[in-house]
Amino acid sequence: MKVLALKYLGFGNESLNSFVPDHPKNFCLWLDLSIGFPDEDGGDFFQVGICTPTWLAHQVSIRQVVVPRNLLIVEEFCFDVVKKKIEEIIMQSARDSGAESMAALSRYFSWEFDI
Repeated sequence: MKVLALKYLGFGNESLNSFVPDHPKNFCLWLDLSIGFPDEDGGDFFQVGICTPTWLAHQVSIRQVVVPRNLLIVEEFCFDVVKKKIEEIIMQSARDSGAESMAALSRYFSWEFDI
């Protein structure tokens, strides 16, 4: 099994350690992730949305139907909780080959090579 590592987690120039959404109970933001192998430079690029149930309910009220993909739903934004969940997903997605690992990750995160 090839071990995976989170090499980057962020969005824009914001520091996620001190980030507070304008509306903590009603927001959606997209995080950029770089995930690769600890013994190799670089990694593959992924994105994942972080949103609240209130934000999701608002989207349903506007669109009537929402098919969420690549979203983590949280009660409120807490960087430590979000990072821990992302790291758990990465750890659970490790497979015997790099291609299999990236395919497993793409079930949760939007992958740069998704068609």
